[in-house]
Order: sequence, then structure tokens, then C-alpha cells
Amino acid sequence: MRNHGRGMCYLILAGDMLLGRQEYYSNLTV
Repeated sequence: MRNHGRGMCYLILAGDMLLGRQEYYSNLTV
């Protein structure tokens, strides 16, 4: 259960990083 919760945290963190990276690149191109 604890590992599962930690996994979810990492998933959300990775998602935020991916989204942030996308925004960063889109801002770069525009």
C-alpha cells in the first residue's frame, strides 16, 4: 500500500514534468 502511494506520487510528478516540458518547448517555438 505504501509503495503504491509512492508510485502514484511519482506518476503525478512525472506527469507534471512532462506537462511543464511541453509548455517550455511550446513557449520556445512561439
